[in-house]
Amino acid sequence: MSNIASASAVAFRGRHESTLNNGLVFTNGGNTLTSSVLVFIRLSAGSVRADSEALLTSQNMADSSATAAGTNLDSAVYADVMTITDFPDPPANLVISEVTDSTITVRYDEVASAIHYEIQLTCTTTSVNLVTTSTTYTIPDLPSNTICSVQVRVLVALVAAAARSDYSDSIETTTVPAVLGLQATSITETSAVISFNSVTRGVYYTVQSAASPINLTQSQVVSGNLSLSVGGLVKSTTYTYTVVAVALDVDGNLHSSAPATLTFTTSGLCGVNPCFNGGLCSEDGTLVGCLCPSGYTGILCEAKDNSEALKIGLGVTGGVIGGALIVLVLVWYVKKRPQAYSLHPDEKPSNFEE
Repeated sequence: MSNIASASAVAFRGRHESTLNNGLVFTNGGNTLTSSVLVFIRLSAGSVRADSEALLTSQNMADSSATAAGTNLDSAVYADVMTITDFPDPPANLVISEVTDSTITVRYDEVASAIHYEIQLTCTTTSVNLVTTSTTYTIPDLPSNTICSVQVRVLVALVAAAARSDYSDSIETTTVPAVLGLQATSITETSAVISFNSVTRGVYYTVQSAASPINLTQSQVVSGNLSLSVGGLVKSTTYTYTVVAVALDVDGNLHSSAPATLTFTTSGLCGVNPCFNGGLCSEDGTLVGCLCPSGYTGILCEAKDNSEALKIGLGVTGGVIGGALIVLVLVWYVKKRPQAYSLHPDEKPSNFEE
């Protein structure tokens, strides 16, 4: 069974679906029958499901003649058409198991002889159709804080064909809100302005630093944005703020975004750290200096500190030189030491007295 959305299937549907929807009149063995249920047409390059089905005494449509709106249809074109009356039920127990700001995960019961499952997702700004063989599926790349509905159907293998179920009842959910466009502007030595985008159905927003949290409401939104001026800051100091948006979901319940984080440094001599190699900038009035980590030196910690290497080198060199001097002294001592004297057996010392 090919994809119902294939080019061949779409072209076929465009030519014949309106005719099929109006009902078919079949003549077989002198008996006339007007179809009012479902026709499921199987093609080599695609598949089409119309709104009526011919209940024929023979499964081979070539055995019958078909007319619709007084126009004869070429039965040879539909030689492989089979009537299907036993359609599967849609997957049961469709639930949404997890929702984030960009994904929805759905789960449903397995259907016997399922070829695949077809998930239809409809959101405020997005509509997608997905095919999977799994009974759990995560739908990605969705907009945050958006109401979406989900339904599922199944394609089941029959003895000599395949059939799709109807879609299940749809269920709704809302993706989690997200704080977007968070930034700090108008930064001075003692103040800054924090701004971010508002969210649809927003209720309030919490801006948190090391101090007490500040709540902003939807009534403070201007042109889709909220702004908060913060003062009493210290120059050349780094601050971190988190922002959480709280909005209403499709059921009217509150749901919160994940915290969005903003870090900025107030102006000052150390506002832009001039130190290299991880040096820590420090101010004293109008003077600025750098506290260098181990291994670096210089006004801006820009140079490697070789003093330790020099000490080690001197130690090694001194040891080598000292060792060499000791060897030289020993050699000199050996050369200058009085030589041992041996007497001939017949020789006597000059001062020897008998």
